[in-house]
Amino acid sequence: MPPEQAGPVEQLRRRHAAEGDVFRIDAATTAILDPDLATAVNCANFAEQDVADPLGDLLAGRRGPAPWQRVRAAWQPVLRQLSGPDTVAALYRRMVDLAAERAGREVDLTAFAHEVCTYALLPVVVAGLGPRGLARLRRDVRIGFTELSAVPAAPGRAARLRTTWAEVATGLTVRAELRARAAGRRPRRPDLADPLVDLLPDLGYGRAVDAVTALLTAIAGPPGAVAACLLLALRQHPQWADRIGAELARLEPGALHRPGAAPLTHRFVKEALRMWSPPLLLLRPVRVPVTVDGLSLAVGERYLVSPYLMHHDARRWERPDEFDPDRWLPGSGAGAGAFVPFGLAPKSCVGAGLGLVQLLAFCRLATTDLRIEPAPGPPPPVALRAVAVPTTLRGTITLTP
Repeated sequence: MPPEQAGPVEQLRRRHAAEGDVFRIDAATTAILDPDLATAVNCANFAEQDVADPLGDLLAGRRGPAPWQRVRAAWQPVLRQLSGPDTVAALYRRMVDLAAERAGREVDLTAFAHEVCTYALLPVVVAGLGPRGLARLRRDVRIGFTELSAVPAAPGRAARLRTTWAEVATGLTVRAELRARAAGRRPRRPDLADPLVDLLPDLGYGRAVDAVTALLTAIAGPPGAVAACLLLALRQHPQWADRIGAELARLEPGALHRPGAAPLTHRFVKEALRMWSPPLLLLRPVRVPVTVDGLSLAVGERYLVSPYLMHHDARRWERPDEFDPDRWLPGSGAGAGAFVPFGLAPKSCVGAGLGLVQLLAFCRLATTDLRIEPAPGPPPPVALRAVAVPTTLRGTITLTP
């Protein structure tokens, strides 16, 4: 693969090699780069996580804990439905339509991957919005991706105002939709916002809106970033691209939800997740006193974990910096205890299953329904920012007959 552009991640990698799995970054921050220890600390820290009380709910007199696990439990039946054949086929059709809108010209393929994946996911979170509401959500996730994939820098006042306004507009859109469904003015829909309507008496609107916008924040960066890296990997490994295209051409999009439906593509996607799983770094506040395996953390401190460094640890992986999907062949033993592409329990991504299916679908789109002609020039490097993104990845998109 092309050489990677790094900054803080490379600094942490050097300290990890010199100081081991646990070291102090500063007086209040500890790096924990052992997967088992990081998971144990995370579980102790978030064992009883609540949805925070927004100001509006406090002013309305609604106080008291609202367990986050209750919200996640309410989402699980919907996620199972959304990962079924009909909804996966509908997700794929949205991805094709979004790609068609961008076909026929040279485009920034990183932005293309983000928009196709993220915009297609928005109806999974909040379905049935009109053009104005949908445009607000698209603007919000587009700004979020730009911030995650940009060179780290202090934002100017204008940028902060744009971000704040986009977040406020999204919150107002989500609140209006929840209120209309609760009042019977809008139909109930099979999306992730809908279960929160039934929880409104306990959650209140503020916490319900926060839960939905947290989902939008979660999809703003990771799906598009990994999809862009998949495009780069397909370009760098044309033999794999041919094999993946042949495997997926035999499958209808709705069949991708079945475990084992596309084993070769699944290995390719897992390797992309190992190489570039976002976010690269996770910084968590210590919420309760934590003592695990001799490590003690006090309330008010922070700890940092890095799925990226865990996935590139030579003590746990053979040739960790080499892109090799065949490391995931059955019986290889790859990833035992060290593969955390969707975060650490109990805060791992609630939509991990659907996210994996969408990446398989994106591979199908890129290798069967589209022809992507890379722009001339050497392969771009992958920049390690908040997420890993190829830089200057451009090409021309054409729909296949």
